[in-house]
Amino acid sequence: MNIYCNGEARPTNPGPAYASFTAFNYTGQIQEKQEVFLGKTTTERAAFRSIIMALDWLREEDAKFRIPAEVCIYTDSLGLIPIMDSSKSVCPPFNTLLETIRGQVKKLESSGVILEFKHVKKEKQRCNPFPESPALEKVTCFKTPDGEYFESEEEAKEHARKYVFVKEIAEMFLKEEPGAKIAEALWEGRETLKRLL
Repeated sequence: MNIYCNGEARPTNPGPAYASFTAFNYTGQIQEKQEVFLGKTTTERAAFRSIIMALDWLREEDAKFRIPAEVCIYTDSLGLIPIMDSSKSVCPPFNTLLETIRGQVKKLESSGVILEFKHVKKEKQRCNPFPESPALEKVTCFKTPDGEYFESEEEAKEHARKYVFVKEIAEMFLKEEPGAKIAEALWEGRETLKRLL
């Protein structure tokens, strides 16, 4: 079985990002395809996420009806390959993601699955991380005042309301506004405050 993993942020890095994988069976037919919108993150994190998604799916498949003994996972992120089978640590933001991958690999290998990670050139990548579109610029996503990205307009508006509320309260503290005025602002924004807690 061959699984192509892909994760990328566009049009900026960090920026709105997707992670996905496509699994092909021994006949070359697509057996499974999954993609997820990650919000604002980096291409590196998206690449990690795509591999974790594939490994999660592999474990579920193996538990149900035993997957083929040999599985090759392809990624176009060249930097990921050397650290997959290594015990070395990476920079703190990626340690947790890497440990998740290593844990999943150990569990699969203990059940008899032979995993191999390989690099694939971008032009030969068989997994598109952007659903229904070759470029994220064409994917609808919504940016909030603090630079976060959301797939739905409703989520973006909710996040923006919370951001504006917190910003206003913070500015009042910095300006050393009277306590009564700050308390009044907190009371008026109590519904937003409830959603923050």
